[in-house]
Amino acid sequence: LLLPGGGGGGWQGLPARVALVTGDPAARTAWLLVAALAALTVLTRREHYHHN
Repeated sequence: LLLPGGGGGGWQGLPARVALVTGDPAARTAWLLVAALAALTVLTRREHYHHN
C-alpha cells in the first residue's frame, strides 16, 4: 500500500509505513479508518457546498 506524499504532510504516511514495517493488522485498520473518515469528511463537505 503506497500512498502519495503531500507537501509538508509527512506524518500522513507514518501509519501506513508503520503498518507495512510491523505488519500489524491493528495499525493497518486504524489507517484505513482514518482514510475513510477523511474521505467521508470531504464528501460531506462537498455535499454541503453543493446544497448551498
